[in-house]
Amino acid sequence: MWVKFLVDNAATMKPHWYEVTYLLDTLVMKARGQDKNGMDLQFTSGQVTVDGWEGSSKMMRRFRDDKIKAAMKHSDAKPIDGNHTDLTISLGNIFYAYLSEARRSKQFNRSPKNLTLIVFTDGIWDAMKNKDVKSLIVTFAKELKDILGDFKKRPVSIEFVQFGDDEDASYRLWILDNHLIFEGVPHVYIS
Repeated sequence: MWVKFLVDNAATMKPHWYEVTYLLDTLVMKARGQDKNGMDLQFTSGQVTVDGWEGSSKMMRRFRDDKIKAAMKHSDAKPIDGNHTDLTISLGNIFYAYLSEARRSKQFNRSPKNLTLIVFTDGIWDAMKNKDVKSLIVTFAKELKDILGDFKKRPVSIEFVQFGDDEDASYRLWILDNHLIFEGVPHVYIS
């Protein structure tokens, strides 16, 4: 299994950064061992990433957790005033990488690793002219189905965790939770 965290670090996330950091730290502790290569962390802007290699020793796991904590504290990862992000770019890159892995796996007659993607966001997405994340997910699911055939097992799970209580953002995330199934996408869990 591949466990990946995508953190929206737009300026609108600044008031929620403590909660984002706390929840991420909690989930990393709970998910430890799920991804044998180590969990990945990416932000919607900036060059700070943590690409997982966890190692098997207790010392390596501790070092890994410290890298994730350090990334959350890094000045290039924290939300700053004026920072506007486009979630579709980051999601698109993750989806592209997974589709590439699925194609390679298919060539060797094996299944790709399952992907669990957890997106931390407020859902405001003020820099996005087209806030249609739904179309991006639908396109990804259709391309993945073309590669793998019918989804007997769920190869990808996407969870959006909302911070804040912006009504428009909550509605956008509600649409993702409740309407993707009508587009032929197996249920995606939205929090």
